[in-house]
Amino acid sequence: MQNSSSADVVIVGGGVAGCAVAYYLTTMGARPVVVEREQVAGAASGFAQGGLYTMSGAGMDGPFLPLVRESLRLHRELYPVLTDATGLDSRLAEKDILTVSLEHDDLATLRALRAQQEANGFTVDYLDDRQVRELEPGIGPGVLGGMLTRHTWLLDSDTLTKSLMLAAESNGAELRIAGVTGLRWDGGRVTGVELADGDSIACANVVLAMGPWSAFLREWLGVDIPVLPIKGEILRIRTNTMPAMAHLGWQHSYMVKKPDGLLWTGTTEDEAGFDRDPSASAAERIMQGASRVFPAITEGVVELHTACLRPVSPDNAPILGAVPGMQGVYIATGAGRKGILAAPALGKATADLVTTGATDLPIAPLGLDRFL
Repeated sequence: MQNSSSADVVIVGGGVAGCAVAYYLTTMGARPVVVEREQVAGAASGFAQGGLYTMSGAGMDGPFLPLVRESLRLHRELYPVLTDATGLDSRLAEKDILTVSLEHDDLATLRALRAQQEANGFTVDYLDDRQVRELEPGIGPGVLGGMLTRHTWLLDSDTLTKSLMLAAESNGAELRIAGVTGLRWDGGRVTGVELADGDSIACANVVLAMGPWSAFLREWLGVDIPVLPIKGEILRIRTNTMPAMAHLGWQHSYMVKKPDGLLWTGTTEDEAGFDRDPSASAAERIMQGASRVFPAITEGVVELHTACLRPVSPDNAPILGAVPGMQGVYIATGAGRKGILAAPALGKATADLVTTGATDLPIAPLGLDRFL
């Protein structure tokens, strides 16, 4: 496809949020252009573990929860459609999670978490240390108890992101690999996007889906977008000794068996600015925790150590919708560790707003105006 000098909508950012917006726009008859600086799924969307967990986590005790519940429904709806349309299989599957306690203080936290999950409609079993060992014979000797949460969901985030973009392109969207240097304006209305190569794309609507780099949007918009990059690192390990359970969790960490035969374990949460380099200190912290839960992991070999930056807002909920006072400008960022889970809802809600000015999805409390 030839590069466009004009578009119905320009989406800045080729992560999962931007690709979801592009896909849903094409189902509504629009022909968007996605402008991505590096490559589709080249940042956090390509490295995320892919857990779709509505039962707990930052932001799940507020107005973000109704949106991610809808988003999980959209994930299940999208899966066969995207697989058929693209031939890419994101391997969406239902899994049980065994969450364990390593300290006596964790037991109280686990009981509170159980109550929260049951209130949110999950089937949860509290387990003593003997019951944990029956489920997971390789569990560490220091594990004191656990909790089994049933009917959660997991997928491959890299494949999901790429399948959204590929399906959007099949429907008439365009992908351009280029940097964006700013927006063009006619008074308070956006009229285009300026590219680093000196080109520009005329448009009446722009969606800013720039992840943690949304923090730099003050130069374009004149207002602060309160998004902080939180660095997360994951180890992918090849081992002959796998856990019995597909997914183990503890504190803010996890260990997940993936279809490629690797065991993924992580993750860290560090304020490190925009540093995306994997660090030895993070790898050491990850292995210290993982080896307490499943000691045999130390016999494995680290095949890949990844690091990425998650966009986190002050209240751990996304910043979504029209930018106040700026006609034709929309934003979709800030979902943090729930970015993969929230992506279909962010995409559909944004596409609804761009094409009709309204959406049925519960996004009213998630606008940028809550911070202004």
